[in-house]
Amino acid sequence: MTAPATRTTLDSVQALRGLAAMLVVIYHVTGVQKDELIPGPWERGYAGVDMFFVISGFILTYITHTYTRSLQTAWRFLYARATRVYPLWWIFASVLPLYFLMTYGSVVAPGQPAPASSEGTYLAKSLLLWPQSTLPVLSVGWTLVHEVFFYLVFSLALLLRRPVLPFLLAVWAGLTLAGSWLLRTDSPVLDLVTSQLTLEFIAGAFVGLAIRQGLIFLPRTLLLLGVTAFIAGTVLFTSEPMAGLPLMGRVAVYTLPCCAILYGSVALEQQRGLQVPGWSVALGNWSYALYLAHLIVMIGVQRLSRMAEGLLPQALRPYVIAAEPGLWGNLVFSLAVIALSIVTAALVHRYLESPLLDLTRKIIRRPVLAT
Repeated sequence: MTAPATRTTLDSVQALRGLAAMLVVIYHVTGVQKDELIPGPWERGYAGVDMFFVISGFILTYITHTYTRSLQTAWRFLYARATRVYPLWWIFASVLPLYFLMTYGSVVAPGQPAPASSEGTYLAKSLLLWPQSTLPVLSVGWTLVHEVFFYLVFSLALLLRRPVLPFLLAVWAGLTLAGSWLLRTDSPVLDLVTSQLTLEFIAGAFVGLAIRQGLIFLPRTLLLLGVTAFIAGTVLFTSEPMAGLPLMGRVAVYTLPCCAILYGSVALEQQRGLQVPGWSVALGNWSYALYLAHLIVMIGVQRLSRMAEGLLPQALRPYVIAAEPGLWGNLVFSLAVIALSIVTAALVHRYLESPLLDLTRKIIRRPVLAT
C-alpha cells in the first residue's frame, strides 16, 4: 500500500476517455456497413460507453473527496457538472433536428421511431436530457441522460459526512438491482432509475474511493488482467446489446475489466510507473466533442458520398450509397469519418468547448475544499 494519492490531474484518465470515445465512433461507423466489412471486435465498440460510465463514477468520488460537505457545495457541484454537459449538448442537439427539418420536413430522421409526444415536447425533453421512450434528437444523448441522473443522486453525498459515502453507494447499488429485477413498467423515468448501467457508475466510484484512500495493490497485474478481459469481452460477447440480451450480461462482461484498467492505470501513474503519450491525452481532452460530433460528421460524409456517387468507381463506393459496394469504399468511408470527426472535435474543443467552460467558471466558483 502507498500513501493516499494527491495528484488532481490524471493523464491516464484522459487517455482512457479518448479510447472510449474512439470505440464508440468506430462502432457507429462500422454499424452502417458491418455486413460488408470483415466482422471483428469493433462491432462491440459500444463498450466505450461502459468505460465512460466507470470513469464518470471514478471522477466524481476522486474530485469531491476533499470538498466540504454542505448544501452550497452540492449546488456548486451540480452547477459545475451541468455547465460541463449542457452547453455543448445544446449546440449539437440543435444542429441535427434543424438539418432533418430542412431536408425531410421533420425533426426526426426517416426510419427513426416517431416520438410518443409532440415534436415540441420531444425536442424540449431532448434538450433537457429528460428520459423518454425514444432516443433524443442526437441519439448518443441517451448516455447523457444517465450521466445527469448520476450527478443528481451523487450530489446527495455532498450533504452527508464523508464516511457515509461507501454505505450510500452500496445502498444505491442494492436498490438499483432490486428495482431492475422487480419493477416492470412503461415509465422512462423508472427505467432510468432502475437501469443496471448505474452499477458501472457505482463501481467506478468505488475505484475512486480506493485510490483516494491509498489502497494500491498489484496495479500492473490488474491493468494487464483488465485489458485481457476487456479484449476477450469484445471478441466473445457477440450479441447485440439491445437485441433481446439482458442488460446485465453487458454490465457483467465489461464493468470489472473497465474498473481494473482504470484502477491499474491511475495507480501506476500515481507511482510514476506509467507515462501516457501526449496525443492520447489530447484525444481525451477532445473526447466529449468527439462523442457528440461524430454522428453529424458521418451524416455529412454520407450525404457527400451520395452526391459524388456518379464520380466514384464501383470499388470506392461505400455501403451507404451502393447496392454492391466494395471493401475499399467502406474502408475509405470509415477512415474519412474517423479523421474528420477527430479534426472537428479538436476545433470544437478549442473554439467552443473551452471558451464556454471558462465563461461558466467565471460566473460561479468551483466547490470549496475542506480545510
